[in-house]
Amino acid sequence: MGRSRTRNGPRFIRTRTPQVVSSPRLASANAAAMRVAIALADRLDPGAILAMHDALLGSAHPEWAGRWREDQVWIGGNDYSPHGAAFVPPHHDAVAAGIDDLCRFMARRDLPPLVRAAVAHAQFETIHPFPTATAGPDARWCTACCGERA
Repeated sequence: MGRSRTRNGPRFIRTRTPQVVSSPRLASANAAAMRVAIALADRLDPGAILAMHDALLGSAHPEWAGRWREDQVWIGGNDYSPHGAAFVPPHHDAVAAGIDDLCRFMARRDLPPLVRAAVAHAQFETIHPFPTATAGPDARWCTACCGERA
């Protein structure tokens, strides 16, 4: 992950998909995150998302697990600027508001759970609330949503 700081400006981080590592610790964290997701399925709110993220990555990355990203990120391009990036998510100052809006959408009951989960997953990836790939909490959140009783 590349970082640069402009003179008196914000830090920018280019996200990279982490390499898949098979280990007992990762499997245990994954199982813990899924247990948290199931336990919080009735409470799909920002705190639940952060709890899932912390359960998944807290032991590996305690410096940013369970917190929204505090830097601008981008996917693709180079390590120094988002110029040429394939995707630039919203500024980190907009993450909390985006997640709040997403949670309001997820609370709707006029759409089937699978439809809500699909739209929520796309929006979650667009908001990109964490400093690296977000495939952990969103997959568990959507699974919990799809498991809801009609």
